[in-house]
Amino acid sequence: MIDSVKEHVVVKRDKNLEIDPYFYERQKKLQQIRDDIKSGKMPTYDFETSMDELIRELD
Repeated sequence: MIDSVKEHVVVKRDKNLEIDPYFYERQKKLQQIRDDIKSGKMPTYDFETSMDELIRELD
């Protein structure tokens, strides 16, 4: 059965997977993080404010 259809099967090489085998997994995870940030589910912090707080803690 496979022999009868193998000439019609085309295997495409995905350059993203050749360079990075986890490309699509990482892409999906990053998209989820982005969606969580936009929806407010994941909080974000202002860099300047966070650094000022850190410096005050270290003093």
